Amino acid sequence: MSATRRALFLLTASAALFTAACDPHRPDPTPSAGVPNGSAPSGSLPSGSMPETSTASSAGSKAPADGIEGLYYSRRDELYRLEKSGPKRIPGVHAYTANVSPDDTKIAFIDGDGVVVADRDGQHRETVLAGTPTVGWEPVWSADSRRLLVAKSPGGQEVTLGVVTVATKAFVPLAHQPGAGIHPMWSGDGRKIVYATGTCEIGVMDADGSNVKVIPNVGDRHNCDPCSVNRDAGLVAVSQRVGDEPWGDIGRDSGANAIVDTRTGQNVSTNVAGDVNAIVFRPGGDILLRAPGKLTLLNPDRTVKAQFTEAAGVRDDRLIAAVGR
Repeated sequence: MSATRRALFLLTASAALFTAACDPHRPDPTPSAGVPNGSAPSGSLPSGSMPETSTASSAGSKAPADGIEGLYYSRRDELYRLEKSGPKRIPGVHAYTANVSPDDTKIAFIDGDGVVVADRDGQHRETVLAGTPTVGWEPVWSADSRRLLVAKSPGGQEVTLGVVTVATKAFVPLAHQPGAGIHPMWSGDGRKIVYATGTCEIGVMDADGSNVKVIPNVGDRHNCDPCSVNRDAGLVAVSQRVGDEPWGDIGRDSGANAIVDTRTGQNVSTNVAGDVNAIVFRPGGDILLRAPGKLTLLNPDRTVKAQFTEAAGVRDDRLIAAVGR
């Protein structure tokens, strides 16, 4: 474990019992503090021993606006939405902790020590929970875009994981508070929670915090952060380091370069060539993969559905969300 990641994890989580579209170049989680960015492998999506479910079909190249909506990118701590006219900045939103609702109507993020929800244009801001950690526990939307998986730590006390209903601001702790971990996120069906252990392993548990299982790393691969989870938590997109590559710090990775089967720990291969740096399981079951200058949309069985040329105006930014239809 790198000294930076260990120090920051212990600093934020030492008093806690449990105190994710991903691009594997980790942003600085605290810009004013001057913490150096973490690093990650820049190679192609690692191939695993799990066989392909089917052969990729041919797909022509289209412009993103013709086939994929709801693409959000971060540029440092600024959030942008890709529109037909180009990237549009969403003012007042902190991209480092931002997550977009599956119905593409709301954005949740951390501001100060509170969880804030705004509309998709950053307007009509409302604090729905106070006393939250500023790094390591981003608010994550439920599939129905009505609730958020959040962490509460008033006054820097022990962190409690729970669910806040946006309409009522009511916070309900999980019935079982699991062991230390960071970056929790729901599976698509809401029955599981996937999280990072803080030591480059991935954990899975039931939605109430029970039945915790840590997924074994295979060989010299280290699965540092979950970035996106499929419907039943059988597959998770991760930021994967190999060998002696640095693990980074407690800030979330805004990208993924591998898909891991949570039942076996093995990598799941795809038919996408190039240096994959972002993988998103979309609300409808499709999977979006990003490689330099190219977006590939896969069917749930991982056959190729379509390929798109990524807009030039966002190619140097980090893809953090692919929601909507």
